[in-house]
Amino acid sequence: MASSPRALRLVRLPGEFGPILRCAGELSVASSEALRRELNLLVILGHPALTLNLSGCCFLDMEGILTILHTFKRLRQDGRRLVVVAGTERTARLLQVVGLTQILPVFPTEEAAAAALRCGRPSPSAPKSWAVARMETLARWCAIQEAIEEGPPAEVLRQITSMFTLCERAEEIFQERPTPTAYRCQFCPLFYALGGRSADIGCRSALDPVIEAVRVGNLASAQARVADLIGAIEEMPLPEEGPARPAPRPSTAGQAAGRTKL
Repeated sequence: MASSPRALRLVRLPGEFGPILRCAGELSVASSEALRRELNLLVILGHPALTLNLSGCCFLDMEGILTILHTFKRLRQDGRRLVVVAGTERTARLLQVVGLTQILPVFPTEEAAAAALRCGRPSPSAPKSWAVARMETLARWCAIQEAIEEGPPAEVLRQITSMFTLCERAEEIFQERPTPTAYRCQFCPLFYALGGRSADIGCRSALDPVIEAVRVGNLASAQARVADLIGAIEEMPLPEEGPARPAPRPSTAGQAAGRTKL
C-alpha cells in the first residue's frame, strides 16, 4: 500500500535581506500551487532578495522546479535575487542533478546564503537587550502606521515584512543554542503575546491581515491592526536577560486577549 503524501508546509520569516520561505514536505504537482501563491505575494514586496529554503523537502518534482525557476526569472528582471537553501542531502543532490545549481545560487544553510548576500560585509549587530529591541521595534511600527496614510503601498509592504529588532534579538539568542526543530520565534516574547501557535511563527497571524489591507487599499483597517500590534508589543512581558532560553509564555487569559485583539 503506497504511503500518503506529506503535505507541503510553508513558514515565512523576515530575513536580513528579505523574506525567508521555508518549505517542508512534498513539493509536487499537488502542492506547487500553494508555493506559487506564496511566492507571488513575496515577489511584490520589493525586497532585494528572497531566500527559499528547500532543505526540509522530502520530494521535489518538475512542477515544483518550474515554479522556482519562474520566480527566479521574475526577480532577476527587477534586479533582485532568489537564493535557494538546499541542505546537504537529498534535495541538494537533486538540484545538482537537474542542473539548477548552474542557474540559481544554492547554499547548504540560511547562514551561508546570508553571508553570500552580504558580499563580505559583517552581519548587523543585534540589540543587546530586550528592552532596546522593543523600543526600536515600536519606533518602526509607529513610523509604519504613519506611512500607511501617505506612503507608497509598495514601500509600506516592504517595511511591514522587513526584519525588526525583536527578530534580530531572538535570532542572536537562538544562534547560541540552535536546534533543527526550533524557530527563533520561540525565543521572542511577541510570538507568545500573539498566542504561541504555529500561525504566529514570523508574526504571520498579525502581519497577513495588515498586508492584505494595504494591498486592497483599506488603510483604516491596516492602521487599526497596526495599532493593535503596537499595543501588544507595549504590554508583553520581556524575557529575563541571560543564557539562551525560550521567552516566557503569558498567562492563558493574556493569550486569549491577544488572539481576540489581533
